[in-house]
This record gives sequence, C-alpha cells and structure tokens, in this order.
Amino acid sequence: MNNIKTYLVIPRNIIDQKLGSNFEECLVKFPEVCYISFNQESQVKKLIEEDLIDSKHLELCINIEFNNNILLDHKFKGLNLWEDIIDAIIKYQARKISEVLLGIDPNILRLTKEDEIGNLKWEIFNEYDPDDIYYSGIVNSNEYLFHLIVAAKEFYNNLKRYSIFTEIEYNESISEIAKIEKKLQI
Repeated sequence: MNNIKTYLVIPRNIIDQKLGSNFEECLVKFPEVCYISFNQESQVKKLIEEDLIDSKHLELCINIEFNNNILLDHKFKGLNLWEDIIDAIIKYQARKISEVLLGIDPNILRLTKEDEIGNLKWEIFNEYDPDDIYYSGIVNSNEYLFHLIVAAKEFYNNLKRYSIFTEIEYNESISEIAKIEKKLQI
C-alpha cells in the first residue's frame, strides 16, 4: 500500500481557544496537538481565518507508507517538512546520496542508492546518535520518488489554493519539483 498524507499540526489549546470543542470532531486526536488533514478545505480555511497558519511557520506531519512500510508518521513533526524532503531528493538525484536536516530538531533524512536495480534506502535518524534510527526502508527509487512528487505537488497546490503561499513562493516551490520530475524515469 502506498499512502502519503500531509497534516497541519496545531496545539490543542489554540484550537480549543480559537475554534471551540466542536472543531475537534474533524481532528485526529492526540493529547497536546491536533493533526488536521491538509485536504480538509473547510477546516484549513477556518484556521486561516483565525490567523493560525502562516507560510513561514507551517508545522507539519507527513505520514508516508510505502509497500506496507511506514517511512514517516505522526510521531515526527516539524516546520515545512516538504521543503526538506524536496531538497533531499534533488541532492539524491545529483549524487545518489543525500543527507539533509529534517525539521528543526537535530534529525537527518538520508537517501542512499541501495543497489544497481534502482532501489534507494530511506532513513531518518538522530544527528547526534546515527544508530538511533526512527524510520528506515528500502524502496524502488523511481516509483517512490514519483509518489513523493505527486504528494508534494498536491501540498503546494493546496497552499496556493488556500492563499497561504504567494504566487512567487508557489512558483519557486513548483520549479524545484519540476527539476525532480524531469529526471525521473517512469
């Protein structure tokens, strides 16, 4: 199963104060924060109306499941993770290895060429303790990168549709994604 979903991460106390408890019906519930699917347009628009979202400080959670392997989930959140993932893919395509900081905590996303048949290894680990691996998996490079690019484009298109990103911010992000797409061989 291949599944990639993006969620906004908003502190629960902010949701309760600004939007009330009836808003919770649409949230994935956790004790301290709320995870709101970025595809839930009415909910995202309510957050925008209350000035709870801004393009420079998008705290996100991205759930990635690929071939029944969880490569990222709700346990990991950070500021605009899609920018970091796109950066990692661009570096990987150039050198068949990349390491980028993922989010604001000292965590590294490493992509490495696994073999000659087109697989790559995806790892997220603690920068200070590389043996502390949070997520790891081996995936088909082109197929996996294709699915990531589709999900990233959907995310950036939503940012534009919700008027969170300006036209310039949107064009910059989409041009980075277009570079990746040109190099994919699917």
